Parts: sequence; C-alpha cells; structure tokens
Amino acid sequence: SKMMQTTTKILLLQIGNVLTFIFLVVSNVVAPVILEHFYPMEYYTVTRLNADHHTTLSPSFWIFLIWIPITLGLGSFVAYQSLKKWRNVYEELTVGNPIPRKPNFVEKIGPLFIINGILLGINTIAFSLGIFWLGTVCSTIVMLTCIFIYLKLGIGKKKFRKYHQVESSPLFVPTLDDRAAISESFWEFWLVHTPFSLYTGWIEVCLILNISITFRAIHLPISDMWTFLVLAAYFFLGCASLFWRKDAICGMVLALNLIAIGDAQFTSAISIAETALSLGIVLAILSVVIGSIRIHVYYKSTSPSYGQHGTPA
Repeated sequence: SKMMQTTTKILLLQIGNVLTFIFLVVSNVVAPVILEHFYPMEYYTVTRLNADHHTTLSPSFWIFLIWIPITLGLGSFVAYQSLKKWRNVYEELTVGNPIPRKPNFVEKIGPLFIINGILLGINTIAFSLGIFWLGTVCSTIVMLTCIFIYLKLGIGKKKFRKYHQVESSPLFVPTLDDRAAISESFWEFWLVHTPFSLYTGWIEVCLILNISITFRAIHLPISDMWTFLVLAAYFFLGCASLFWRKDAICGMVLALNLIAIGDAQFTSAISIAETALSLGIVLAILSVVIGSIRIHVYYKSTSPSYGQHGTPA
C-alpha cells in the first residue's frame, strides 16, 4: 500500500542516517587511533600534514576545532530525524487529509547524507594514510552532495514559523496554506538547516585545502596569484551565501577560515595574510549584520500580532 511504502522508505532512510553518523564518528575518532598504532610511519596527523605539505592556504590549527560543533550538529540532526513523529504523513495516508503532502526533510535529503558520510569517512582515512588523490576525489563528491542537500532543504529560502506562536494568535484561522506552513517545525531550522549550513561551509573550505595539499604532494607549484584567487573565491562564496541565501552561518565559517589563513601566514607571507585577514573581517561583519536582520525578521513574522492568515495585522 501507499502508506506502507512511504513509511518503509522513511524508516530505511532514518536507519541509514543513524548508521552513517556512527560510521562518521568511528572513521574520524576511532580509525585514526588504530591507523596511528599500526601504520605510524604512514599516518598523517593534522600537525604533520601541515608541516610536510604546508601551503599558503593552510589555516591555523584552531579552525579545525569547528569539527566539534559540526559533529554535534549532525548528531542533533540524526537524533531529531529519528525521534520526530511524522504526523502529516500518517494523517493523509490513513484519514485522507486533503492537504497536499510535501516531502519531509528526510525524504528531501534521501540517500544523499548516507553517500556523503561514507565518502567523508573514506576521505579522512585516505588523507590520514597520505593517499591524497583519493581523498580529493572523495571530498569533491562530498561537496557535491552537500550542495544538493543544501538546495533540496531550501536553506536560506524556506520560511519558518513557530507553531505555538502562530497557533496561539487569537485572530489566527488556519487555511490550507497556513497549516502546511506551520506543520514544519521550528526545530527543523535549528536541528536540520543549521547543522547542514555549518557543514556545507566547512566542506567548501576542505575541498580547496585538499586540492592544494594534493598539488603540493605531487610537487605542483602553488603561485601567489593562485592563492589570491582562492582567497577571492572564499570571499565570493561567503557573499553568495549571505546575499543569495541570507545564510550567515555559512558566511561566518568562510570568514573564520580566511582569518585563520591570515593568522597562519602572518610570519611567512605578509601580503597574503593581510589580504586574508581583511577579507575575513569584512565577511564576518557582513555575516553578523545579515544574521541579525534575519533573526529580527524571523521573530517579527512569528509574533502573535500577525493577522488572520499569517500576514501583518
């Protein structure tokens, strides 16, 4: 039946996402310990990688701490998608709810997170063993899957409303469109969109850094012109996320990376450091301003003062 097919599909995706997250944790925490024990000569720590294949795009070590909130964020996504009750799915399939059901975020993401996580794990292991070409290929596909997830979720484009605030308005009479809008949980923004926004921004950084390390490993020169072009690309990607998607989180990740590059290069390449720091500070300021505006607009649109159909009274 249609109900069985839909629920089975969602359940399989939920299980796959959980197993993928477990694999990510193992490949990034447990696997490096095992590899360092059995292959001490071949194993690359971040410190050794930076020392042996340092480039003018290598950031300071502190930026890699971003993996902590990324891991926590992806963990929150996995927990939320596992515990969430898909009320509208069952209502439409069992009661004949007339609301045209839109795919929930698990269906929108589909198997992309599973593919992404498996390849990211392989990428980590490949770079740990110095197989840079394989890691770069994997990180390229990881970046593509991140972009697809980003677009499918509508990050920065989708409008959210707090369910309890809109519903509590004494003037609110839900129409079909209103019910479809408020069915999307407020928590989806924080536990789904926010982690993938953070993750996508960092993967953009990792891909370019991986390519640079691979070039360095095969003794291809990285000119200052190439470095300045990449710094401009980071800034452009940050501005694109800010002005196209109003995504301050992704913009801030790219800003912090530029600042980290400037911090790392300050003793060896002053012009590169100054350029990176300048672009990073400007991008960080833009991220704070646009993020503040977006938060203000969000809370204004969810206040009970809104009128009968969710528009200003």
